Amino acid sequence: MAALKEHSSLHAEPVQSAFADTGRHILIEASPTLAVYRDPSGGRIVLTGRAFEFDEGAATGGTVTGATFIDQSGAPYLAWGPDGPGRRAG
Repeated sequence: MAALKEHSSLHAEPVQSAFADTGRHILIEASPTLAVYRDPSGGRIVLTGRAFEFDEGAATGGTVTGATFIDQSGAPYLAWGPDGPGRRAG
């Protein structure tokens, strides 16, 4: 299981609340350009980027270039990045 880690540069950002309970997000899909986390309610956080690295399910490196937050019904409610909303994870 991987946990999202909050970086110290996140001060009162709107997205920060989505990461507030970081110990409960589970990595469900990983590749060098994609990381998909599931939250306890069934929502997803889809991170896109480059050179993602993982060690035993934990993200250890890479650059995030976009993110899409998807609610438990599958509807995106917040997205940022150069390519618009990320893809939905199944």
